[in-house]
Amino acid sequence: MKRFRNILVGIDLSQGDHLVGDQLSPHNVEAMEKALWLAKANGAQVRFFTSLDVSSRAQQLITERAGLEETVTVQAQKRLEQFVLQAVQADVSADCRVVFGTSWIEIIRQVLRDSHDLVIVGTRHVDALQGTLLGNTGIKLMRKCPCPVWVTQARPDHELSKILVAHDLTPVGDRSLEFGGSMAEMLGAKLHVLHAMEDVEFGSLLEAEELAAQQSQWRDEAKSHIAAQLAQYNLAQPATTHLVTGSADVEILKCIEQHGIDLLVMGTIARSGIPGLIMGNTAERLLSRISCSVLAVKPEGFVSPITLS
Repeated sequence: MKRFRNILVGIDLSQGDHLVGDQLSPHNVEAMEKALWLAKANGAQVRFFTSLDVSSRAQQLITERAGLEETVTVQAQKRLEQFVLQAVQADVSADCRVVFGTSWIEIIRQVLRDSHDLVIVGTRHVDALQGTLLGNTGIKLMRKCPCPVWVTQARPDHELSKILVAHDLTPVGDRSLEFGGSMAEMLGAKLHVLHAMEDVEFGSLLEAEELAAQQSQWRDEAKSHIAAQLAQYNLAQPATTHLVTGSADVEILKCIEQHGIDLLVMGTIARSGIPGLIMGNTAERLLSRISCSVLAVKPEGFVSPITLS
């Protein structure tokens, strides 16, 4: 299924103390490769985008130097044009843009400006103890960007062979499975679908027999809901559905580790009061601990707090 038409790739060109480094970092290469693969599969166009985060005084100095010597803006433009050239060689329509400002804010403004339907950014793999496995830019985009955000982790083999969809049985969960199922179908990847029910949702005052009956009903309804969606996809490998009781974030992390998941697809916001939801504190706890790539999906009608003004 073709899902994306206008992909924005956020590129971090900084290297050490330099705003524009000489080398293409692994996380940039990973983001570019995934964007080109997805664009080719969907017939989409790609824009490579970078934002130079400098003070207004530095911007003025850069402008004043224009014409005297190659400025950092020109250096950034040339670096992005290398990505564009690779896209053209892969038969993908692409262009690039350099702006000034805070990266995640400017990425969201670019999404609003040109109606991008997917953002892809790479992230440096940082120690989990620092709570930045997905990077600050990636996490802020997941929280506030109006379109889906794919934060890629650089892997030696560059493959996505195992995909996990965290499904809360709400519309945003349905959208997550649409994206995850489509990607698994295109890649021939193994698809896992997990739905977690908190123990408290079954009630603490129920008799053992009533509790067992309620849990059985929950399993039947969840299994039926997920199976109906999976029937739409022609998967190379049968999907595996995990129906578990317990904390959603704990069960998701456990599934990622046990099955060697390469990509987690999940909704970041859902309505409160729905069993098995992935939202609020659960999503926040997850975002700082996930070591695989993540595709974060917003519900229909989500409005970003960032504006073009």
